[in-house]
Amino acid sequence: MPHLRQLRLARGAVWLAIFVSFGVLAGVVFIASGAYNVAANERHFNITESLITFALDRSVSVRGERRSVPDLDDPGLVRLGALHFENGCAACHGRPGRPASPIVQGMYPSPPPLDGAAREWSVPELGWIVHNGLKMTGMPAWPGKGREDEVWPVVAFIMAIPEIDAAEYDTLTGPVAHGKSLPIRDPETMAEFCEACHGSAESPPASALAPPLTNQSPEYLYRSLEEYRAGLRQSGMMEPIAAELSDDQMRALAMRLGGPPGAVKPPPIPAGRLSPGAELAWRGDPARDLPSCFGCHGERAGPDFPRLQGLSGRYVANQLELFRNGVRGLSAQGRVMAHVAGRLSDDDMEAVAEYIGRLNRQEDLAAASARAQ
Repeated sequence: MPHLRQLRLARGAVWLAIFVSFGVLAGVVFIASGAYNVAANERHFNITESLITFALDRSVSVRGERRSVPDLDDPGLVRLGALHFENGCAACHGRPGRPASPIVQGMYPSPPPLDGAAREWSVPELGWIVHNGLKMTGMPAWPGKGREDEVWPVVAFIMAIPEIDAAEYDTLTGPVAHGKSLPIRDPETMAEFCEACHGSAESPPASALAPPLTNQSPEYLYRSLEEYRAGLRQSGMMEPIAAELSDDQMRALAMRLGGPPGAVKPPPIPAGRLSPGAELAWRGDPARDLPSCFGCHGERAGPDFPRLQGLSGRYVANQLELFRNGVRGLSAQGRVMAHVAGRLSDDDMEAVAEYIGRLNRQEDLAAASARAQ
């Protein structure tokens, strides 16, 4: 009996191998014959589409739910996300109240309108999709390597789309939605495009994560644009913009947006006992070979060094984390800061970022009061 059972199993294995081989051969013949129509105006077979959709859903779900999500309850995030969406996403996905171009709708699969994305995907899943893109769909991965932090404003905007109509979208995106899309050749128009996110002398940035530019020197702004264009500074928001600019355009833009030399001076060092953040900002920590922040980024800063005046605590904390992780460590100046940030603990970064942000808020209030008088 055992011998008979083994014989039956062997025969079954042979027939299974024959069946599988026949199926593989039939598949190869079908593909090689060119019978399967890959035209974009012909849909997949229902079973093919179901399998692809199932595989996509499971892949996104498994990977997306592993991600941690920051607090998205910030109107500034929605506006910053809307501005990038207009520049990088709207051409394919359409805008609130306005469908995408018929040309884009002729793609297969066509990029979906995103008013239903908040129902179909969770916040972590949307973050994964925006960051990684999707194969064979035309959905690209985020351009800035290591800049997962940048996708969350876009996710915040996508989650808010069901509540946004065309008029509100135009209000959110401002000049970017009014014909000022890339590429732009006129420096003044390009400056207005930049000010939509970064603010101007009369208006604040769209979000605390977008640094104001009016306190920075033209030399530093030009160097930043050069590094974005060369891939030495990573940003999925800034690299596509810098890629469109010539050297002359970058110089003109830096001169238009930057502040004059010596226009910004740090406040005097506070008297008395300093908080941990103030101590690092003003005196550093010689025992750990940590220079003071204002020693390099204060009144004596070189023209191509960034100034800390006007930067939010959130922006400072985020940039310190990028330096420490090596994301902003590719340029010569970036390597210097990466070395410094590598010596900072989480508590150090939180303290110094909170102090600089609070200092700048006080200066903003004082300046606003002076203007009001």
